[in-house]
Amino acid sequence: MSKRFRVVIVGGGPVGMAMAIELGQRGISCAIVERRTVPHRIPKGQGLTQRSMEHFYRWGVADWRFFGRIDAEEGFFFHAPVPMDTTRDNYDFHGLMQRAAGFEFACEFDYVGFWDMAVAIAKQYQVGRVFIAGDAAHSHPPYGGYGLNNGLDDVSNLGWKLAAQLNGWGSDASMKTYTEERQPIFRETAQDFILARIRTDRDFLEHYHPNRNREEFERAWEKGKTDTPARAMTYDPHCEGSSIVFGPPRGTCSARGTHTFAARPGHHLPSRLLSNRRNVFEALGREFTLLAFDVGDGAVAMFERASALLAVPLTVIRDSYSDGREAYKARLILVRPDHYVAWTGDAAPDSATAVAAKAVGRTGTV
Repeated sequence: MSKRFRVVIVGGGPVGMAMAIELGQRGISCAIVERRTVPHRIPKGQGLTQRSMEHFYRWGVADWRFFGRIDAEEGFFFHAPVPMDTTRDNYDFHGLMQRAAGFEFACEFDYVGFWDMAVAIAKQYQVGRVFIAGDAAHSHPPYGGYGLNNGLDDVSNLGWKLAAQLNGWGSDASMKTYTEERQPIFRETAQDFILARIRTDRDFLEHYHPNRNREEFERAWEKGKTDTPARAMTYDPHCEGSSIVFGPPRGTCSARGTHTFAARPGHHLPSRLLSNRRNVFEALGREFTLLAFDVGDGAVAMFERASALLAVPLTVIRDSYSDGREAYKARLILVRPDHYVAWTGDAAPDSATAVAAKAVGRTGTV
């Protein structure tokens, strides 16, 4: 094969394919190495979040059917603990399923697989020119939809930094923030959301049982339904502690946080409508974007000069500071290519060049 590629992606699952799309749309040629020649029969995407759908929209694959569920009319999947030495041939899976359902039924097995009740997270997501993402960086029981959603977030974080480096306006320092920003988020996701929920479910089933006290079981079951929104409201992956964002003092990169419409450095940009009735995400540029709400031309010009000096692509969106956009609590917002906020302010900074340089890890160049 004589053709040369700038990036080789090993693994053509949903994360690998998403990385190829992310880089390809940024002008980076990619080769995908995958041992399978046909799609996997078992779905690899369940419980996809609105953030993942945002990624699909940005990549132009919002209708991608690869991420579908198994046929709800005839097919289903089932998870249950089994002895450690279980194989496909030495265990009565049909009997296990009938006991769980409480009645006898006929079924055919398309696939039987095994996974360990364990979490594994790589200490580093980068060694030299090699980067890992998705299941190669973090694995966990298939619970809660966190695996693929986090894998796609890995792609969004790494993709723009790698493309920026290859296109000449990134830096080695920004590449190192891939581990800095993403690894702590999944570590907390695993401990505080995946394993904690598994332990909660285990404790529930050990304490409540309809055969012992059906009324108590039903009350506890209904109460448990309201806990999911509460958990969701505390799941706010952010990188306040990143070395390339202007986060708060003693900020950290964490999976826990609070949701607000305020634009906060290190957090995902909240959705707002522009005065032309377009969603802000429809207007953001592919690389950096400066949102400027009722600010003078001088402040915008400072960032445009900084962009030209550093060769960092910049889209400027000017609008009024009203009609809900004041909820951002900032008139100037510098948004990264992955839609995370790098910097906010109500007036021009002392040096827009210093702000832009930090956002791409090039503080030593200014």
